[in-house]
Amino acid sequence: MFKLVVLILALTLNVYAEDKNIPEKKTVKVHEVVATEIYDTYKYPVSVESRHEREIYSEINGVVHDIHVTVGEWVKKDAELMHLKPIGPEFTELTIKSPMAGQVTQVAKKIGSHVKKDEFLIHIVDPKDLTIKIEIPEAELALLTVRQAGEAKFRSIVLALPVIVTGISSLIDQTTGTATGQLDWDVLNFKNGEQNLINQQVYPGMLGMVTFKLNKRNGITMPSQALLHEKNKDKVRLIKNGKASKKIITLGKHLDGGIVEVTDGLQVGDIVVRSTGKYIKENEGK
Repeated sequence: MFKLVVLILALTLNVYAEDKNIPEKKTVKVHEVVATEIYDTYKYPVSVESRHEREIYSEINGVVHDIHVTVGEWVKKDAELMHLKPIGPEFTELTIKSPMAGQVTQVAKKIGSHVKKDEFLIHIVDPKDLTIKIEIPEAELALLTVRQAGEAKFRSIVLALPVIVTGISSLIDQTTGTATGQLDWDVLNFKNGEQNLINQQVYPGMLGMVTFKLNKRNGITMPSQALLHEKNKDKVRLIKNGKASKKIITLGKHLDGGIVEVTDGLQVGDIVVRSTGKYIKENEGK
């Protein structure tokens, strides 16, 4: 029994020793260098506003006698909104009428409320005629021009909607260091259903983000995970004739998605080591 156990142990150790002599295989992922279109991405917060809106104020000191509309209701121009009874002999009863066609978005008073002259009562907007506002940092004003196309994204909408710059203010806000830009829907680039999507799901007051792709050019990119940084120099490992060797490169801008622009040191068709399970030594390969 003892001899059998020793034999099994000896065979196990022998197999382990033999396995130790088997060269360890390395899994290497590579990236082939190709020419591609490169662009710089700039993003700005946006807010949706109505082109037409009116805030209605009381013209007398009085009491709200009746309210004829509710929030969300559509009204025509000159529709009756509210009736006020005066306080004091110097005023007469007043019926508030809508100065425009639109949707009631706010009713600030209740029946029986006392109001003073010039006090806010009702807000009305046209939610179908919309514009989009952005704030552009002073340092980036020269990057954007009128007719520049972009994509606007809102949290509650899956699709990115095409927009276009229609105006940029030349006045810098000293508090924020930004200038106001105006965007409109890029209707010439609408796809099927996007106009209906805007009509049904985009409202005044919505916040989102607009993305512009600027400075488009052809160039070479590579995954940033393939970069080596040694002695203040950027390098990659190239595969040539089945062996890896380091090559110094010059980087441009870091782009979205973990991609970096390479301005010198690589050529179309080069094979770059993207990642490896183990460190690859200089001139290591088949």
